[in-house]
Amino acid sequence: YNLAQARAKKERERAAQAAEVRDNLAEIENNLSSTLLNEDPSVSRSYISPNRVRPDHFKGFSADEHQAILQQQAEQATERQEAEAEERAWSSQVAEEIEHMRQVRCSTEAQLEAKRAEMRRVFAEENRQLAET
Repeated sequence: YNLAQARAKKERERAAQAAEVRDNLAEIENNLSSTLLNEDPSVSRSYISPNRVRPDHFKGFSADEHQAILQQQAEQATERQEAEAEERAWSSQVAEEIEHMRQVRCSTEAQLEAKRAEMRRVFAEENRQLAET
C-alpha cells in the first residue's frame, strides 16, 4: 500500500512539474509574441484614423520617422559647423581690423612725436638765437 502511494505521489509530482514546464514555456512564448512587450508600433496607431498616433500607446518611431530625425540632426550639425566657421571668420576679420587700427595709431603717434621733437628743436633754436642777441 505504501509503495503504491509513493508511486502515485511521484507521478503527481512529475505531472505537476511537466505542467509547470509547459506553463513556463507558454508564458515565454506569449511574452516573445506580445505586442505590448515587443513595442510593436502598430499598437500605437489609432483605430479611428490610421495616420494618427495615440500618445498613451506610443511604442517608438517608425523607420522613416527615425531616419527623418537622424537627417534633421545631421542638418543641424552642418548648420552649427557653418555658424562656427562664420564666427571664426568674423572674429579673424575683427582681429585684423583691430591690428590695422593699432598700426595706424602707432604710426600716427610716431609722426606726432616726430613733429613735437621738430617743434622743440625749432623752439630751442629760436631761443638760442634770441639769447645770443
